[in-house]
Amino acid sequence: MSIKALFVLLLASYFTVLECKLPVLNLRVLSIQKFLWTEEQIWTLNTTKPSSNLCQVDELRNMKKTSIYFMRCFYLNLRKICKKILGKFSRFRTQRMEVDMTGRNFTVYEDILYTSKTLGCAVIMVTTKHLRKTITYDLRVRNSSLAESDIRGCRKMFSKYEKRGGQVLYTAACQRLIKVRKV
Repeated sequence: MSIKALFVLLLASYFTVLECKLPVLNLRVLSIQKFLWTEEQIWTLNTTKPSSNLCQVDELRNMKKTSIYFMRCFYLNLRKICKKILGKFSRFRTQRMEVDMTGRNFTVYEDILYTSKTLGCAVIMVTTKHLRKTITYDLRVRNSSLAESDIRGCRKMFSKYEKRGGQVLYTAACQRLIKVRKV
């Protein structure tokens, strides 16, 4: 009798999956590569990381199937700082990128946790492994989506990780302060 019950259960599961009635099947596959693939600047609006940086922005320089080169610029103590960064995409985890910062003796991973349907914004988990593992969260937005209601979902998701809103890195003045040089 238990074999028949198992068969019926397996058959019912098969047809449920076949008809796509499981809500799990409606989840989108998150890809950090798709979010970063843009000519637009990507601003960090909020972060949970304690930081003195302001106006942090990333701008694509070159992207291949396995890696990306981008400039990350920000203001620190009233000085503009720009760093060239290499990101290496994971072959098996499409939401993950390893951030290679030359001269650093620690590992940084950026994992995309949520993105709007239009890829206008994303919530990113930043994992730093040095002496111990530290996890922080960023709310990042493409330049064209800064004023749109499209980022509401991202703000809501970010607030699940930071109840007080996090540290604000972006204001409208950042548009005038940071003009990343095209290479």
